[in-house]
Amino acid sequence: MIGELKLLGYRGFDCYRLSGLRRVNLLVGKNNSGKTSVLEAAHLLAAGDLPEALSRHIEARRGKMPRRRLTGYNVIDILPVFTHHNISPGSLVDIQSQDTEVQFKVESMTNFPRSSFYDILQSIDEDQSVELPEFTVTISRFSQNDSIGVFALSEAGLLFVPVGVRKNALDMACKTQLLTSASLYPTDLQVLWDNALRQNRENETVQVLQTIQPDIGSIYFLSGSKTGVPEILVGSAQNGSRVPLDSFGEGMRRLLALSLSLSDCADGLLFVDEIDTGLHWTVMEDLWRVVISAARDGNVQVFATTHSYDCVKGLASLLERDPELAEEVSLQKLERRLDEAVALRGEQIPIAVSHNIELR
Repeated sequence: MIGELKLLGYRGFDCYRLSGLRRVNLLVGKNNSGKTSVLEAAHLLAAGDLPEALSRHIEARRGKMPRRRLTGYNVIDILPVFTHHNISPGSLVDIQSQDTEVQFKVESMTNFPRSSFYDILQSIDEDQSVELPEFTVTISRFSQNDSIGVFALSEAGLLFVPVGVRKNALDMACKTQLLTSASLYPTDLQVLWDNALRQNRENETVQVLQTIQPDIGSIYFLSGSKTGVPEILVGSAQNGSRVPLDSFGEGMRRLLALSLSLSDCADGLLFVDEIDTGLHWTVMEDLWRVVISAARDGNVQVFATTHSYDCVKGLASLLERDPELAEEVSLQKLERRLDEAVALRGEQIPIAVSHNIELR
């Protein structure tokens, strides 16, 4: 479990720290305060497939988009990962917890034998759709005393990752899931649903959806459509009728993804961007009860972001009603003008809300 987090040279942070992290951590702050950046940094600490995780972060921020490819390589634009969007020899990104460190270190390609990058140079020479790399970036995870690899890097920030490299790193860290608007596709949800079926946890998922729509009694994934994308149906507990999940709005799909992800990340970490999106303020307390209880039961650490004060108030209301849950929760208010997030323990959140202290 991540108890503290320190970012050096990562995105908008020259140096920033979060402390007092607990099982469930809500990240709040104004627009451009770095909530999503902190979420991604914590995910990189735990992700076993670092180059692939970086690529998913870029895709989530820009929307689903085709990846650039070069024969034998995936091409990932990692320029935004470096503070001030600047890459030169000596540039360093360092993400640390109390027992893990992930580092991206840039060097000149002249520091390595040119033969080490013969394949990539030859592929670029044949394709000529991207510029030649001038640098290298060494990606390391120091808790395991292991270098993920040394990769070619262009001055514009294009990282060249050999196809299949993530297979060598899959078992390096615990189970993680990053939940964003880009990860709500039916094909992704079906994989999680199949896992829930194998674990005999489908009833728990249905119970979560009932917090919004009490009449729901079942869930179905239908394959065989012309598009190849499964259709998600929900069944009524009263009359057995089945209707598309989307007829209930985005909030229902998001709640389904959250429930399935919590179940799938047992003994791991779950990262949720904008946890309350599509959900009405009246279900915020129930949402947090589901998240905290599932995280505790499944030994999952959760990091979530929000812009909504209703989301914060819902959490405060729950902790006031059920104080024993407070020890599982922290709220982290991010402000770029500070070097460290303002941390509130779970038991302090209802007090702050009752005194109308601005927590967003």
